[in-house]
Amino acid sequence: MTYTVGVLGWQTNVKALILFEQSGVVRDAFIAAGWHAESVDILPHESGDNTGHHIYDVFAFLEEAIARGERWDIVIAHPPCTALSSSGNRWYAKGKEKYHKRIAAILESQLLAYELIPSVTQHYAIENPVGSMRRAIGPATCTVQPWEHGHGETKRTCFWTMGTLPPLVPTDIVDGRHQRVWLMPDSRGRAKRRSRTYEGIARAMVTQWGRYVLGQGDVNGVEIPEPNELRASLPQLPSEPVGIENPRHVVPCPDEDTVIHNPYLR
Repeated sequence: MTYTVGVLGWQTNVKALILFEQSGVVRDAFIAAGWHAESVDILPHESGDNTGHHIYDVFAFLEEAIARGERWDIVIAHPPCTALSSSGNRWYAKGKEKYHKRIAAILESQLLAYELIPSVTQHYAIENPVGSMRRAIGPATCTVQPWEHGHGETKRTCFWTMGTLPPLVPTDIVDGRHQRVWLMPDSRGRAKRRSRTYEGIARAMVTQWGRYVLGQGDVNGVEIPEPNELRASLPQLPSEPVGIENPRHVVPCPDEDTVIHNPYLR
């Protein structure tokens, strides 16, 4: 099946799946480029229009997709960062009241990265802020800032491309280093606003990772390597999942170093 040609003029029958996204920013960027894109989140789309948005538990959605043999050309996941982010260390660090929730989040991240997402795609990326995601799946492949993609603000974001996609490169470096997100006052909906993807970064995902998946040359003058060359140049994941069996249903261990056996950790 061939889908609609997008604003970038790409004739495509490719599919994108965006996980843990309520805003639709990344999904809509792929749709604008002519992709057949869907998003999945336990919450409805923030606009109230759930066309192309699945209100579903992400883990259950992927398990059912695997069972029926469905696949996507690219998957981008934005797992909840509340328990993983360094900004939550006051509550989730070792010895704190909610530390067991950080352990659970680490184990769920491993399940996503090692088992579920690779079963539905060859190309995928996982996004999270600086924090404990590295304890689950190793060091980030790249970090990006909004000011590198047309927004005069700072908000360091990490991507794990799992050796299948090239690191994102800056597309539109602008002046301004405003810490708008960091300075947001406590209020209802603050967490949702802080986690929203910048549109410029979403467009970079489409124009760079999208071109890579479609085999369309270089991006911003940067030659995209062949898949085998890229995989050889990036840190590789262990061949087997780390941690313990059936991580979604395990009683959290008291110490993350007793759970995580990641070769990247020293």
